[in-house]
Amino acid sequence: VSNEGKLISRTDVGKKVIVGRVGAGTLMYVGPVEGKAGIFCGIELDQPEGKHDGTYQGSIDLHC
Repeated sequence: VSNEGKLISRTDVGKKVIVGRVGAGTLMYVGPVEGKAGIFCGIELDQPEGKHDGTYQGSIDLHC
């Protein structure tokens, strides 16, 4: 995820983003994921891609 070289924070939730070759979407979540190091982004894509539903191991339900 790129924001023209700027760091993404929780204040960016709701903004449009470009996800590499996948396409455009809306940033829906910025924060930790239980059991993983680092900060993660949840993105609702404008065009569905794959079979993801906004959850990770039963948590972080984004209701995309």
